[in-house]
Amino acid sequence: MDGKGNELDRIGGYLPPEPFLEELKRIHQGVNTLPAMIQKYEANPSSFSLAYALAEKYESMGDMLSAKKMIQTILDEKIDSLGMAQFKSILYEARVNKDASILIAFADQNPEYSQWNAALSNAKNIVRQAGDNPQLEADLFLRLIQKVENPRPDDLNAFAWRMTELGKNLDLALAKISLAINLETDIEKRVMEMDTKAEVLWKLGRVEDAIVEIQKCIKAKPDDSYYQAQLAKFKK
Repeated sequence: MDGKGNELDRIGGYLPPEPFLEELKRIHQGVNTLPAMIQKYEANPSSFSLAYALAEKYESMGDMLSAKKMIQTILDEKIDSLGMAQFKSILYEARVNKDASILIAFADQNPEYSQWNAALSNAKNIVRQAGDNPQLEADLFLRLIQKVENPRPDDLNAFAWRMTELGKNLDLALAKISLAINLETDIEKRVMEMDTKAEVLWKLGRVEDAIVEIQKCIKAKPDDSYYQAQLAKFKK
């Protein structure tokens, strides 16, 4: 923020120290901050690339109404040849109204569109935040994971773990997390995926198998209190 409390920019998620410091330096220098981008756009309001960039900046800062307004300037000129502005407009409307249905309808109507995954992923997130339709969330996650030809182990792990939380699609979750473990090349991540597999097995009622799996995690990380707690939970 500036000295008056106006937001200049936003860093979402986690960054390691050095990249975080570089972002702070960029913001301090006024490079690609919100005020700088507004100034550029106001100096050249006919530049729709600037309008699109500004819409994405608003989006990253959580201001969906301003983002939708900027995208509308592109739609009004009917130059949205790739359909990205139309998709962004639908996305912002869904986020503002917390309405996943319009994103689901968009995905259903455009199964080959490049933003199909983004539409369903955002719909899933909206449903998850609402927390009142676990079956729909599970169905959307399932559609996403089945659409990807070569899913990453991280994606498979996320799917399997969320299914344990929702209590849905557990047999498929077991297959997906087993695949993730086979594909994983990072030893640290493989241990976390083994923990997910143990949780899936436990939710399936396969307690002895879950104990065997979590013991592998403990062998890899004997001082990790979480894995010890998981073992105690399974045994109890």
